[in-house]
This record gives sequence, C-alpha cells and structure tokens, in this order.
Amino acid sequence: MGDEKNSEKDFEKEKKKKIEKEPEKQTKKAPKPKKRKKKGKAGFLFILLILLAVIGAGVYLLIPSKNRVSHNQYFGLEDDNQYGLIVNSEIVDITNGAPFEENGVWYLPFSTLYYEISDAFYYDGLALLYTDPLQTYSAAPGESFYTDSDGIKYTLTYQPCYFKDGSLCIALDYLKLMDYSYYTVDDTMKSIWVFNDWSEQPRASLLKDTKARTQAGIKNDIVASLATDDVVTVLEQGASWSRVQTQTGLVGYVQNKMLGEIKEEAKAVPDGRPLPKYTNIAMDEMVVMGWHQVFSESGYSQLDDIISTAKGMNVICPTWFTIKDNDGNIQNLGEKKYVTKAHKAGLRYGLCLMILIFQQMASGFWNNFTQENIDYSCD
Repeated sequence: MGDEKNSEKDFEKEKKKKIEKEPEKQTKKAPKPKKRKKKGKAGFLFILLILLAVIGAGVYLLIPSKNRVSHNQYFGLEDDNQYGLIVNSEIVDITNGAPFEENGVWYLPFSTLYYEISDAFYYDGLALLYTDPLQTYSAAPGESFYTDSDGIKYTLTYQPCYFKDGSLCIALDYLKLMDYSYYTVDDTMKSIWVFNDWSEQPRASLLKDTKARTQAGIKNDIVASLATDDVVTVLEQGASWSRVQTQTGLVGYVQNKMLGEIKEEAKAVPDGRPLPKYTNIAMDEMVVMGWHQVFSESGYSQLDDIISTAKGMNVICPTWFTIKDNDGNIQNLGEKKYVTKAHKAGLRYGLCLMILIFQQMASGFWNNFTQENIDYSCD
C-alpha cells in the first residue's frame, strides 16, 4: 500500500512539472511575429527606394542639358582652328577648301566658291570674271582693284583674289560686292554663314530666352543661346519642336511654345542695294526643241522637210555660227528668210554656236575634237 501511494505521488509530481513547463515552451515560440515585422519593414524600404529612383529619373529628364556642342562635332571637323561653312541653310562640305582669314579679310578657295555658292565667276587664266546684267567685271590675282567692261578702274582696300599654295582664292567681300552673297562670322562657334536666298520664308520672333539644340529634346546639346525677340527662320515644323535657323546661320531645334506668330517674310538686303534684274524670254508652254545642223548656206532649203517631219516641235535651233580659227573669228550662216519661214510655221528659233576646238601638240594635231552646243536665246 505504501508503495502505491508513493507511485501516485510521483505521478502527480511529474504531471505538475509538465504543466509548469508548457508556458516555457509557449514563451520560446513568441519571437516569430517579430520576424514577420522585420521582413515587412525591409519590403517597405525596397519599395521606397524604387519610388525615389523613379522620381529622380523623372527629375533628371526634366532638367535641360547645359552641354554645348563643339564646332568640331557640329561641322564634322577635326581641326580645332578650322571654320565651318554654312550656305543659306545647309552645312557645306569643305573638302574642296575651307574659309580662312588673311590680313583681316576672309577668303574662300575658288573650287569651294564655284561648287557650293556661285558658279557665276569664271577664271580665264588671267583674271577672275563676273558678268551682271550690264557689265563684265575683271579682277587680276594679286591686285587691289577691278575693272568693268568700259575700262573703269575701281580701287579696293583688299585683294579681290590671289593665289595661295597654287590655288586661286576669292575674298568674301568681293563675292558680296559682285554676287550679292552676304556673310556673317561667328567666332564663338567658328562658323561662316553665306546667304544669297532673298525669297520669302517662314520667320518668327522668339517669345522668351531659349536655347537652340542639336535635336528635338531638352537633353540634347546646345547649339546657340537665343534671346527674346530674336528672329529665326522656321525650316521645319514638328509637333512640339521646330527646326530653325538663327541670325548667325546656325541651325538647331527650339520648342514650338517659344515661337511667336510665323509669317512669310523675305530677308532684306543688308546694305539696301537693289538686287540685279536679269531679263529673259520665256514660253508659257513646254519647249520642244529641234536641232538643225547647218554647215552651208543651203540650210534654208532644208527647213520645209524638217518642219514636215518634226511633229510637235515649237522651237528650232540652227547651228549657224562656228568658230573657224584660233583667233576667235566666227563664221555666220544665218539667213533672215530662214527666220521668217520659221515664224510663219509657228516656230521660235534659238541661236546656236558650234565650237570646234583643236588642240595643237608639239608633234602635230590631235585627230579628235570636242564639239559643244550653246543655246543663247529664244526668239
């Protein structure tokens, strides 16, 4: 009996110990919610960092770039001292020769002038020639004057043209004087702008100070700083940005909201000189021209046959004139009755010069010749 009582007591003690240990187990499991709390806080910080990054990127996109494009990048040049060339609204390839300054005067190689600006000048081996509606002007390389067809001499403070390293170079001031091709020099951007387009173009005044940029968008590099009321030529209009040309010739993009009213306006000649007027004879209908090879005075008798076979022809061009010798003498086979008959048939006629050029070598004449037809006028 005594042993049974002791066993019951021991059982009760063990049971009591187990009950007392249970709260301890529960208290050991309590930190689990704290772990969840830490994970939630880390997730919040991660989301906050993403939001800050997005906001920062948005702010960056709204801040305009302050970088200025270099003249090398803008013109595609490698030489820092070389000036770029703009003709009207186009950047010109200066592989034929770059503009340069000599004794305070800007010059351009003749090849660049001829191919990129004006083909009205001609060098005959002795002098640079230019013809306007009234006169032909002549300037000898290295001289500080030029003369007109009447022999009148005009003195200048610079040389209109001279040879440099074997190449003929033309003063931009002489180009302006003869050809009405004006120019401006931008030393900041190292550029020269030559302009001779006096037609009406869309222009606008700026409503605020702004920047012209290399492309549409505020993150692109700056081409030029523009001020309120500056007048720009609108070359191309886009949805939000327009391509414009500044008053120094540089081309870039500005926001449309910076442009005032766009109007069609012609650029005024800077010094007020009247532009030369070149007269010509024009036809309201399409010209259908026929060439009539005439080598003798019998050409008149062939006209009827030509008219009867050349249907739709409205202009005939007989080869009446030929340079017959090295002295420049011209042979003329023209006949008034030929012109009268052509007019009666409803035809106009063009005068044609046939040039036969023979090149004489030390060993004799070449067997081949060059033939060139030049149409002078229509009557």
